[in-house]
Amino acid sequence: MTKLLATKYGTLSRFDMTLKLFETRDMQLIKDHWHADYMHLSDTQLDTRDNFEEFLKGLWDKGWSLLDPKSKPEVIHEDEDVLVVRHWWTDPDGTKWRMTNCSFWRDNKCWREMVNEVKVD
Repeated sequence: MTKLLATKYGTLSRFDMTLKLFETRDMQLIKDHWHADYMHLSDTQLDTRDNFEEFLKGLWDKGWSLLDPKSKPEVIHEDEDVLVVRHWWTDPDGTKWRMTNCSFWRDNKCWREMVNEVKVD
């Protein structure tokens, strides 16, 4: 059984905590659950937790959200060590993306994270 996370929003699964983060944009929520050695890997860069926090805030400022009203994020897999989530995103220009996010957990905190963005027709 996956360990649940104690948050100010109650006890949540990793997936539910991720949804709550994007619903509230509460950076303290994710800071509380990022490992001190957190790193995020995208197609073009590797970010530390501080750099990725700024990147995420920039995405939010542009209107990006995991909670695209046209699709619902889905859990592909969740256990103590790994959370894999798939969601779809449509850019303001109409470009559609299938995004798969894989996070690895250590010490009950998100330690490494990687996203695969695939353009779809």
